[in-house]
Amino acid sequence: MSATLYIMRHGETDWNKEKRLMDHFDVPINEVGLQQAQILVKKLDEIKLDSIYSSDLRRALQTSEILAEKLGISEIKSDFRLREAQGGVCEKRKVEFAKD
Repeated sequence: MSATLYIMRHGETDWNKEKRLMDHFDVPINEVGLQQAQILVKKLDEIKLDSIYSSDLRRALQTSEILAEKLGISEIKSDFRLREAQGGVCEKRKVEFAKD
């Protein structure tokens, strides 16, 4: 028996838009993030998901809840171990990425 694992990121937050590192701060998705979750639902519409696992942070749960509701999954398995890594002194700071 084989299984396929799909890894998805949460929808946009205001902090993403500001290029601010969130790490373990519990920042919700914004209006764009809600729209992104709806687009993701449409892309996954023909794929049969058996379960959804999510970080316990609000932005991940909000995205997962939209998926679960639209795809008919009754339970989201939430686990704090699925959080992104903590950035220490960089948390909450704005970052600029090098452009090639």
